[in-house]
Amino acid sequence: MSDDAMSSAVVRGGFATADPRKAEEFLSTTYVDQRLQLTGPREGFTAAVSSLCTPDLAVSRLETSAGLIHTVDEVPADVLIVSAPTRGHIGYFDNAYHDVQTVVADAVLSPPLGRVHVESDNLDITIVTLDRGRVADYAASLTGLDPRTLAFDGLAPLTPAMARYWTDAVAHVREDVLADPWAGEQPILLDQAFRTLAAALVSTFANNALARTTDPQAPPVRGDVSAATVRELADYLDTHADRAIGPADIAAVGDAPYRELAEGVRRRYGRHPAELLWRARLHGVHRDLLDADPHAGVIVTHVAARWGFGRPARFRIAYARAFDESPEDTLLR
Repeated sequence: MSDDAMSSAVVRGGFATADPRKAEEFLSTTYVDQRLQLTGPREGFTAAVSSLCTPDLAVSRLETSAGLIHTVDEVPADVLIVSAPTRGHIGYFDNAYHDVQTVVADAVLSPPLGRVHVESDNLDITIVTLDRGRVADYAASLTGLDPRTLAFDGLAPLTPAMARYWTDAVAHVREDVLADPWAGEQPILLDQAFRTLAAALVSTFANNALARTTDPQAPPVRGDVSAATVRELADYLDTHADRAIGPADIAAVGDAPYRELAEGVRRRYGRHPAELLWRARLHGVHRDLLDADPHAGVIVTHVAARWGFGRPARFRIAYARAFDESPEDTLLR
């Protein structure tokens, strides 16, 4: 398994109270150290937080009937935080970026650096926290950027469509992986979950890694990789498909930038490395089902999850196309 693969464990947390004082104490230190004040009527007050966390990411839901005013003097340098309200609004002011106010279905990146003053009211909001170092490493492996220099240029999504892309990615990770007790124990799925959100983050909000991919002055990707290296990489993907593999792993095996290797693989095999890995994992499921005892209580979706397939409906379609039978038919052979 890759050294940067995530631990196979999801920690579930929760907090609920009708006491404004307890809510202030809890919220003041839950996400970042901050000065926080609840506003609005105290009668009928409610606040609740639920969270799904791994060592490198957390997806939380915060609901409160009150308004919140809080100030963070220094945003932590080790995390990136994106919030998206499904009720209420949230505004970011007095920060190093342009002031931003969000409404339902918007997404906003918490200022990656410096001070910020935040005002919100009657919130139901999803908050995603990602390890900044892993996001930077992911972006660097795809673009060649020095991970120490990753920087964001704004807090709002580039387009409304990208905002929807972000919220869809979060919903998939939360519902199909983190909230599923079985999926949440599978290292490949957890690794994919992090990469899904990292990819969505660097695609949704303006940053220098994204700009690098569209820079007309950047050297073209030529894919000048030897046939032996491409074969070695294809063999690696096939024999290690049961492990969490990302762009950094591929670059290490090929001893070349990931984008050059990916282009070299595409030229030789007509497929992206991710497609080769996906096909190898599909064949891994097929082998496991053939070897399994159909009377031993084997659950097809659990076998699929071990190989990184977290969406049962899509998996079944892909499996039937690849093997001309359902996974259940394979199991019962």
